[in-house]
Amino acid sequence: MSRAAAVLAAVALGGCPRAQVDDPRRVDGNDAIIYVDSQPAVAVWIDGGYIGTVAEVARGMAIEPGTHRLELQADGYESEYRVLELTARQRLRLAIELAPVLP
Repeated sequence: MSRAAAVLAAVALGGCPRAQVDDPRRVDGNDAIIYVDSQPAVAVWIDGGYIGTVAEVARGMAIEPGTHRLELQADGYESEYRVLELTARQRLRLAIELAPVLP
């Protein structure tokens, strides 16, 4: 099963997909959970790995504590990047609207 398919399976099963582990369906008690509010079709990347669309990860993403790079991408929009400093058991909600690419 590909990583993207495993993440989608985790979302379908009601769990939080987790970046930086072999099995994204497994959530450790120390994981931070982040939520991203943006346009539904925006692609979410953590540390260079595709996680899913905003709609697919709406229930949150479990990520190990530490420093991580969040990237949001969508065709026709400027990409957005954030460096996240996450602590154990942190809950973080980010509202990020992408700006359209100007002609």
